[in-house]
Amino acid sequence: MGDPLPNSAGQALDFAAQRSEARRLLLVAFVFGIFGSLAVLRAIAGVKSLFGDSIYAIIPCILLGVASALAARAVVKRANRHNRLLPMWFWVVNLITELLIPTIGIFILIIDPQINGFEALGAPVVLTYAVLIVLSVLRLRVWLCFLAGSAAAAMHVGLFFASIRWEEQMGALGPAFYLGYSIQLFLVGIASALVTREVCGYVRSALQEAEVKARLSRVENDLGIARHIQQGLFPKAPPTIAGYDIAGWSKPADETGGDYYDWLPFEGGKLALVLGDVTGHGIGPALLMAVCRAYARATFPTEDELQNAMNRLNKLLNQDMDEGRFITFAVGLVDPAAGTVDVLSAGHGPILLRYNTEGKVAITEADGTGLPLGIMADETYGKPVHWKLNPGDAMLLITDGFFEQVRADGEQFGLDRLRDFLVRSAKLSSADLIKNLYAEVVAFAGGAVQGDDMTAVVIRRL
Repeated sequence: MGDPLPNSAGQALDFAAQRSEARRLLLVAFVFGIFGSLAVLRAIAGVKSLFGDSIYAIIPCILLGVASALAARAVVKRANRHNRLLPMWFWVVNLITELLIPTIGIFILIIDPQINGFEALGAPVVLTYAVLIVLSVLRLRVWLCFLAGSAAAAMHVGLFFASIRWEEQMGALGPAFYLGYSIQLFLVGIASALVTREVCGYVRSALQEAEVKARLSRVENDLGIARHIQQGLFPKAPPTIAGYDIAGWSKPADETGGDYYDWLPFEGGKLALVLGDVTGHGIGPALLMAVCRAYARATFPTEDELQNAMNRLNKLLNQDMDEGRFITFAVGLVDPAAGTVDVLSAGHGPILLRYNTEGKVAITEADGTGLPLGIMADETYGKPVHWKLNPGDAMLLITDGFFEQVRADGEQFGLDRLRDFLVRSAKLSSADLIKNLYAEVVAFAGGAVQGDDMTAVVIRRL
């Protein structure tokens, strides 16, 4: 029978068997109806060579079989409508009741003094046994098929002994011939059980496949909702500051990611551009990203110094993060009036500044000035790097998903290509810079799967 199914799949198989039982009982009623119709036609035509006057007793017996099958079907359909499994005794009682119908019919023929009892054992109604056993396959239970064959064989053996008073008329055929019917019924039961086992295997596989697909569909739906919620946490539009062009963008490697960016307005017109990268990608890092965003929004605007805000943010996150998890984090506090930006990094780098000196484009960088957030609660962050933003200068905050993207041969996009791109993109707007950088990384990857989340924030002085 194979490995046992989990409860949910096992119940699914039980309900499938019960739905199949409703159709099987309809077929049983049809089979009894066919034999009843044949008996009626024989009675009308006056053909009584085998049945004699007992035919009038067999007809009500077969009609009783039709009625019992339809009544059982009504019970099964009602249970199906209420999504309720019937107890096992119902299946056993139903099986025995069905087999009793042909047994009673044959017994009526046996006790008729006008009919040879051993001939009654081979009457056409005996075929009903085999049909009922074969139809037991639709019950999708191996043991019921075996029970059907065994019970039918036992009933036929009992009928054989009921016919013993006709032994002198058995003739040359002997008892082995008539008991052969019983053996055949038992073998049909075994064959039906084997077929049922194979059918159950296919049904089980189909149910497991359907269950896996349903679970995947639920997971995909949940991830879609999580992605929608996470995308809603990103800024809806860049801030508008006279003389500056700002853009931000993020693309997770999975449905959800661990990167995030934001801009936080300060009193006096200053603006903080923040970017974080949680280790890993997927639903877990996405949850940490949401926590980090909430803490950052509550922390930075309330502190006078960037390093104080970073220290406080680190302590808050350290309380919530498991060992082995951390967040690289960078913040750039822009003073539009002074044309300056103060950059502080918690293990995040490089942070790139593209500037023009005497018509030449150059790149300078700032790396992390402290440990990533969440590693040590007592980590103290130093003073930020102070940069001057002249017209045409641009600062790029970026996560490592861009420059660590690999192609088929294992080569990374790398920082050199990133610096070269920045030099070549001096005249692009902030949004176009990010767009073109992503396109260049994708072209470099040559169809390779995105390996990590990609997030970028650009501020350019006009």
